[in-house]
Amino acid sequence: MLEDNTEDKNAMDGAPKKVKVSKTPSAVEKAAAAAANVPTSAKPVEIDINAANIYQNRKVIIKAKRKETWSGFTRFPKCKDTITASQGRGGFHTGLSKAAQAQLEADLFLEKDMLSPYSKYWVEYAIHIYDKELELDLMNPKDVLDFHICMQSKRVANSVNEMEDWPNAEYVVYDAEEDAKKDNQEVRERRAAFGKFSKMSVAEMKDVLKLKGDKAQNMSHTMIENAVDKLIQDNPNEFNRIVNLPGFKTRVLIEDLLAINAIRKNGSHYLVGDEPIGHDIESTVLHLEDPRNQNLLISLKNKLEAYA
Repeated sequence: MLEDNTEDKNAMDGAPKKVKVSKTPSAVEKAAAAAANVPTSAKPVEIDINAANIYQNRKVIIKAKRKETWSGFTRFPKCKDTITASQGRGGFHTGLSKAAQAQLEADLFLEKDMLSPYSKYWVEYAIHIYDKELELDLMNPKDVLDFHICMQSKRVANSVNEMEDWPNAEYVVYDAEEDAKKDNQEVRERRAAFGKFSKMSVAEMKDVLKLKGDKAQNMSHTMIENAVDKLIQDNPNEFNRIVNLPGFKTRVLIEDLLAINAIRKNGSHYLVGDEPIGHDIESTVLHLEDPRNQNLLISLKNKLEAYA
């Protein structure tokens, strides 16, 4: 038997190569294509074999969001729901890059551009969800296509960790690997926050609450500690953002000066008397920290000390 030893000339110089992929569907592939309701065309499709692989060795689950209902069911048993491709001015929202589109068209034996945003293919395309969770294998071409459509739908929240971004979603994508990464990041943020919290004085905790916008002047030490603890539990990112703000102490000083009317605000502008010192908080901090304005800073600190 003779072997074909012909090599692509482009491979010799390392140039990206495009190949004509002509597939003749096997019996198994024909059956799979039939189940997916797609034609088994063997027309050559030109794809960039150096494009990023759209397949991933993992599975995701599409779950119905839990709702409080009189029946106790999110959906009655054996009921079916359908998710379709959403549409806008730019055609259907597929979430597919050109490379991903070409790859899936080849793997699903579809005609060229059948998965484009303007294709009529999407008019009847539907993902059926029953009373059980829908598992998608991201090594399976049809499941990859379903996954992209779900990720573009307003009816599907993209992550259990970001449910607030999809207030009207009826379903949520549960990706154990990705969600675990996000959970781990939140754990790290919370650990870092509690590390800083443990080294703070009550006065410093009070300053955090001031910059958060809370009225902390008349709070007891216990109330201050509890309020900061709750902030870390609820939103460790926000706590870390506040304590890492540039010019933290100057920002606290500005809040204290506002409280005694030594500085006043007009919209977003900060003024001493009628003299503007900044058009927002960042520029005001820079103005007060500028060595050329130290006389003003000392004068404002003296007013604060006198008021106390």
